[in-house]
Amino acid sequence: MAPGSIENLISEKKYLEAANQCRAILSRNPRDGKTMKLFEKAKKHIEKEREEILKRNISNIKILYKQKKYKEALEMARKLAEAGGNQELFSLISKSERKELENYLEKGFEAHKNFVKIGKWLEAIDILSEMQKVNPRNEKIKSMILSDKIKYIDSELHSNLKKELIKNGEFAKLEFYKKQRNQHRPTDKKQRA
Repeated sequence: MAPGSIENLISEKKYLEAANQCRAILSRNPRDGKTMKLFEKAKKHIEKEREEILKRNISNIKILYKQKKYKEALEMARKLAEAGGNQELFSLISKSERKELENYLEKGFEAHKNFVKIGKWLEAIDILSEMQKVNPRNEKIKSMILSDKIKYIDSELHSNLKKELIKNGEFAKLEFYKKQRNQHRPTDKKQRA
C-alpha cells in the first residue's frame, strides 16, 4: 500500500489499520522515511484514543464507586487494566478492593452476630474462620474465634453433656473442659475488651 493510501486511512481515523499497513511496508523497507513518519502519526492517534477511552471508563468506574457498587467497579477496572492502565486506574482498583473487603467483613460480622444470638457457636466459628481466610491478619477476627470457642465450651458444660458426665462419673472430662475454658480466657481487662 502506498503512503497516500495510509494518509487516507489516517484521515478516516482508521489508525490501527494505518499502523498495520506501515508495519508491513517497514518490514520490507525499514528506511522508508515517509512511512516511518506516518507510522508514528498513527501510533500517536492510537495512544490518544486509548487515553480517551481510559478516561471515559475511569469516569464510569468512579460513578460505580460513588454508588457503592464496589464489586462492579472492581470488575470493570480490572478488565480495563488488562488493556493497560494508569496510576489513577490502579488507585481505583485498590480502593475498590478495600471497600469490597469491608463489605464482605461487615456481612460476615452480621451473620456471626445472628448465630451468636441463637447460641449456634459452631456456625459462628465457621463464619469467622471463613472471614479469617480472606483477611488472615485481622486481630479482631482471631480474638472473636477464641472467644467463641470458649463460649462454645461453656455452653457445652451447661448442656446435657455436663449432666451426662456427672451422671457417669466422668469428672476427668468435665475438668478437661473447665481447663480449656480457663486456659483461653483473657486475663486482664484490656484483653477482654
